[in-house]
Amino acid sequence: MKKLIYIANIRFPTEKAHGLQTAKTCEAFSKQDVSIELFVPWRFNTIHIDPFEFYGITYPFIVRRIFSIDLFYLVLIYLESIFWIQVATFSISVLIRLIFSRNKRNIVIYGRDEFTLALLSLFGFKVFYESHTGSRNLFVRILKRKARGFICISKGLADFYQAHGYSTDKICVSPDGVDIGMFENIVGKKEAMRDELCLPANTKIITYSGSIALYSWKGVDVFLDATHFLTEGDMRFMIVGGSISDIHKLRQKYTDDRILFMGRVSPHEVPKYLVASDVLVLPNKTGDIISEKFTSPMKLFEYMASGVPIVASDVPSIAEILDTTNANIFKANDSQSLADAVLRFVHNRSNSQRISSRAIEDVKIYTWDKRAENLLEFIKNHA
Repeated sequence: MKKLIYIANIRFPTEKAHGLQTAKTCEAFSKQDVSIELFVPWRFNTIHIDPFEFYGITYPFIVRRIFSIDLFYLVLIYLESIFWIQVATFSISVLIRLIFSRNKRNIVIYGRDEFTLALLSLFGFKVFYESHTGSRNLFVRILKRKARGFICISKGLADFYQAHGYSTDKICVSPDGVDIGMFENIVGKKEAMRDELCLPANTKIITYSGSIALYSWKGVDVFLDATHFLTEGDMRFMIVGGSISDIHKLRQKYTDDRILFMGRVSPHEVPKYLVASDVLVLPNKTGDIISEKFTSPMKLFEYMASGVPIVASDVPSIAEILDTTNANIFKANDSQSLADAVLRFVHNRSNSQRISSRAIEDVKIYTWDKRAENLLEFIKNHA
């Protein structure tokens, strides 16, 4: 393999988690001395920060901005036709560029964009598809026949594809990861981080980091409902993430002045908020197959690397990584159970330290670098 091209039909940079996952994956490939290029579309973007600075990338890679027709910002409502215009023009532009590239037989294509990867696979390119949602649309069915490999971010997702006839030999289970280097110099420095971020010093801060509106199964409501049961001592409940409009809606529903809405922060700033906390909450809900079986939350691995104790719901996707040795587990969708799990940490400091120390050790196998090593070995054996 002389060149690896990562295809990502996304705004880059973007405030959404898939942008960070893409950037960190490409950085990790680059560290393995792979010739890696990231193909992203030309899109209107309200974020004008250099993507390497935005994502805290210290080992840069080549980013190619490929032509696409972006009409999303010219209309006030979402139109499916505009979506497909953008997807089609980007995919065709990528195809044309690659068809006329030198040594195209030595190019390996990697990515999450089903349409573009399916198109490229039909033209004989070596394609590896990373799945996050268990989709089985027309483009994924093409990839079932044409792709060299499927990368699944959870065992539950791999089981799903195997149950639908996908070859076990073509499937690689590879959970998301974490950049431990972002935490190395701040773990254990809670007071310093609170001072830097202007957070209250003499209080217990219970934190959720991530989306607060896009996916209801992430369980922000379960976390905030738990505040009704957490009344002893001086506590604050911090939400790191969310747009201004999302926060406004939650403020209308949850009027407790102990809730701190920090809004969106740059990905490289998130570790500071985690380290500044006393407990971190991962409240994924049941009732959605993505939450129960398919997801591999990046926040999970960031939580583990922070040295702060974690309370997490008992959904199977989370149970692939966390158990009672490295987290306090609570019953999914149950705010009282979540509150009880938090209080077990608050009341037992030595247990908190033991469990968080175990999480730091366990997360060492889930770095982006180790993930890239495993993926490259899989690609080498299947390309």
